[in-house]
This record gives sequence, C-alpha cells and structure tokens, in this order.
Amino acid sequence: MKRGHEAKGFLTPREKLKVAYAYEVMGIAQHDLAALFEVNQGRVAEAVKAVMAAVSDDEGEEGTE
Repeated sequence: MKRGHEAKGFLTPREKLKVAYAYEVMGIAQHDLAALFEVNQGRVAEAVKAVMAAVSDDEGEEGTE
C-alpha cells in the first residue's frame, strides 16, 4: 500500500544553499525547512553543516587572532 507522499532523498546544490541561508540568516527551524523542501530533517542538517564548513574562514588564514 502506497502512502500519500514520500519525501525526496536529496537536496540539489542550489537547495542546500537556500536551506543553509534560511536556517542561519533567517532563523527558520530545520524541521520547517525539511517540510518545505520535502526532505528528511537529517538532510537539512547535513546541508547546513556542509555549506557552513565550505564558507567558514576559520581555517587557512594566517595572521589572525
């Protein structure tokens, strides 16, 4: 028996950026973003972590305190 709607299993790179922006800048909860993008909440958490790691400037800069 098939249920009404299944969540898709992934986010595109563009969606990952949108999710990370919405979470970090706009303060939208991860569970709300998961519902909006029709993915598991874990996918949202992974996307936020990956994007934040990619844009982080903590590593690789010399001479900062």
